[in-house]
Amino acid sequence: MKHELKRYVDLSAQIRDLSAPQLSEIQNAEDYRKVLLQSFQQIAELSKETKKILNEHFYPILNENHPLTDQEIQDMKDFCFSMMDATNMENLDMTIIYLFAQRLLRYGKEFNDFRIT
Repeated sequence: MKHELKRYVDLSAQIRDLSAPQLSEIQNAEDYRKVLLQSFQQIAELSKETKKILNEHFYPILNENHPLTDQEIQDMKDFCFSMMDATNMENLDMTIIYLFAQRLLRYGKEFNDFRIT
């Protein structure tokens, strides 16, 4: 799962960058249209991959109710921190961070296991 978590972080960062094109490169409305069209085409492709990761890797573990291994707990915690861009004080995907944090808290409470903190 660790590879998929890292890939999702990378894809999210790419999507965020593409959604805010550099205005210094744009000279007129036509340039802006071209940049946006190209960016949105790339975002569409990247979004297909993020959706696949969500459906095949994230949602199953988020919806399961089994005891988590030490590695799963660490991977989930690392992922949540990776999804927060401390440099720019931005969050790449708060909804996903919330879902992972909720899964960790639910696990800790249900199994009386607070290694999650």
